[in-house]
Amino acid sequence: MPSEKVKTSSIYIQDSTNISDYALLMFGGNLIPSKNGDGIEMLDGYLQFSASKSVLGLIKIMRGEVDTLLKRKIEDPKLDVNVEGKGVVAALVELLHNQNVCY
Repeated sequence: MPSEKVKTSSIYIQDSTNISDYALLMFGGNLIPSKNGDGIEMLDGYLQFSASKSVLGLIKIMRGEVDTLLKRKIEDPKLDVNVEGKGVVAALVELLHNQNVCY
């Protein structure tokens, strides 16, 4: 059954899966600095994330490395990302595996 969006007095989305903020930040849409400068926005401001400047800087660096590795993989499907991007993959796995996720 496909996901569906139902509008009654409020909007409900059924049959969806929660994902972590870091997964969204690493694989989601474009990261744009927030208007007030203390966070990152996605989807034209629909999603907003706040963090310290150092954490935001690390997220941007990590996202850039992930995007570069994925582009290389698309250009060369035989590329072994576990070898060529060993550090990036290890950091990404660590980030996504060890975060505290609360839903």
